[in-house]
Amino acid sequence: MKSKIKDFLCVENKIVIISSVFFWLISHLVFLTTEVLVPKLQNTVDMNSLFENELSLGRWLIVFLQNLRFGIVSKTFIFFISLTLIILLTSAIINIFKVKSKILICIISALISTFPATSEILLHTNYADIFILGILFAVLSVYFLLKEKLIYKLLSIICIVACMAIQPSNLMISLLLVVFKYVIQFYDENICEKDKIINKIILKNSCYIVLAIILYILITMLISCITGVTINILYNGTSFIPKILETYKLFFEYLFTDKIILNTIWHRNIFNMIIL
Repeated sequence: MKSKIKDFLCVENKIVIISSVFFWLISHLVFLTTEVLVPKLQNTVDMNSLFENELSLGRWLIVFLQNLRFGIVSKTFIFFISLTLIILLTSAIINIFKVKSKILICIISALISTFPATSEILLHTNYADIFILGILFAVLSVYFLLKEKLIYKLLSIICIVACMAIQPSNLMISLLLVVFKYVIQFYDENICEKDKIINKIILKNSCYIVLAIILYILITMLISCITGVTINILYNGTSFIPKILETYKLFFEYLFTDKIILNTIWHRNIFNMIIL
């Protein structure tokens, strides 16, 4: 046990801890006050409404985790639990990409701790720590997936199922990390090793990811049958592609046209085209 703690407290992880704590506190300490709140912020969670709403979105693990703490919400507790989870996921990312530069570790820690999406998650005090836990599961799924032993592959499957059960879109975090890792590795390895890398992606790790997705769908369908709650993410799945296309359309119109934000003085659409 002592050796594991000693291994965790290596130089890289010490930098992650110090940097994350520093940037987290200067960025988010205001959340411990009542100055920054979301309209639906409560001191407790209505478990009845939570049950049906979250299950319908396929986020059944949120219901389970909220039940563990009886729906009680403590800003201070969630604030520091979220910080701990941020440290762990940052450390995992550093380990996945084998980052050794102290300056780069500080930059990565600062970016993750101060990222606008992190602040947005903290605004939802009822679920903030659970949402960050979902991101941690997504990162850990890649950490375990890249290891060779079967037990780690099984842990990766469990982490993928868990991250999707908190927020299905967390799967994209896992996929992007895997792609980035193999792209970097592909360009670092010699020609003989590149075929091995491709085989790992296609024949091994991709299969584990698909298996995890199927397992999540099966568990979600089982929960739907038991509870009688319609899971929108499953039964409205055919609308995903049109919604994705609509998202890209809105993204384009926001940046490069005046259809969403009309500003004839600044001509922001032309300005954005020049910058990008």
